[in-house]
Amino acid sequence: MILSLVLMTVISCTTTEYRFAEIPAFSVPLPTPKPLVEVPHDDSAIFALTMNLSLLDEYCEKLEQYIASEKTYYENLSQIAFK
Repeated sequence: MILSLVLMTVISCTTTEYRFAEIPAFSVPLPTPKPLVEVPHDDSAIFALTMNLSLLDEYCEKLEQYIASEKTYYENLSQIAFK
């Protein structure tokens, strides 16, 4: 009885090979927005608004680059995982 149990477990045991993948770290830092200029209540308000628009546009471009690099990172991860 015991011999048959031992033989059944030895025969039915199989070794599964696991493949471990090296996952690289995402090293691109999240961009931080620059502080906006205070908008005064006089004739220089147009200048301040233009400065703020320029700062926000620059921040949006950096965010788009960050999102593009994040997309590339996750695409590379999926390629690594499904090799």
